[in-house]
Amino acid sequence: EVPGSVSGRVLLSYYPQARPRNESQAPRLEDSQFPQVLKPGSELQFTVKLNRPHGFANPGGFDYEAFLFRREITAKGYVRGELALYAEQESLPRPTPWNALLIAAEALRFELRTKILNVNSPALAESADGLAMILALGLGDSSAISNRLWQLFRYTGTVHLFVVSGLHVALFAFLMWLPATLLWHLLVTLAPRFGVRVSRRRWVALWSFSAAMCYALLAGWGLPTRRAVVMLSVVVAGVCLRRRFGATTGLLVALALVLTLCPLAATSSGFWLSCAAVSVLMSTTTHAAGIAGRPSSLRRLIGPQLSIGIGLALPLLILNGGVAWLAP
Repeated sequence: EVPGSVSGRVLLSYYPQARPRNESQAPRLEDSQFPQVLKPGSELQFTVKLNRPHGFANPGGFDYEAFLFRREITAKGYVRGELALYAEQESLPRPTPWNALLIAAEALRFELRTKILNVNSPALAESADGLAMILALGLGDSSAISNRLWQLFRYTGTVHLFVVSGLHVALFAFLMWLPATLLWHLLVTLAPRFGVRVSRRRWVALWSFSAAMCYALLAGWGLPTRRAVVMLSVVVAGVCLRRRFGATTGLLVALALVLTLCPLAATSSGFWLSCAAVSVLMSTTTHAAGIAGRPSSLRRLIGPQLSIGIGLALPLLILNGGVAWLAP
């Protein structure tokens, strides 16, 4: 062991006490009480043992080293001994405004997670799976989902529903459309000149983007949520600048921004699957729009599901080694 400095993010494990754990149970639901000092924003001092991130190079298996690389983790290890608050607070550098915002969001996530786990509800108290899914959907925390539940999601092709990504961010932005529209009409009624200065489309786009940004921060600001926010910003920019992008141009601009701001996204299979899904939807909707006659409601409902199921079958076989036939 040679003392030295490490720049970047470090993944540390802390074991307050050893306890047997059943793999079929949720890994952290029973550990809802953390040490008082172990919370986001705390400045601690402790002794750690670090090593370089590494993983097994098994063909077709999970690439743990790439997983750590995408999260910009430069070292991993564990804490030796007990935790203690840092004694000399003045010597620590102040975080940047963006990092301070991320710390505040993580502190709020921690508080909400504690309240959810301690909620006094008989229905939730009897269902560990229910609590785990609430944490996954609401806070982007999937650590409480058991291996049995993950296996069920894989069999049914619904894993993407419980990993916060573009689907959830876009849905959250869409849910903001109605209240933002009602607020715009109220402001126009009270001050008619407001409608001349700020168009309804621009107002709704900015409010929807702000709501999506807040949800992405509360969901942990992971790589999939960052990717979704960047792509959503292209749509909002087109609305605010009154520029109508073509479908292909908009997708290419969004991909260029994502790879510029989040270059490590290119190492994730989810990134390429998302691109393939959007491309399939664009091609099928463009083809359907060119067909004479208005498609029926049933066709508009079933068509996209079948097209994505068929279009992503080959990429899923190559990247994930299997396809869930129940997914469509």
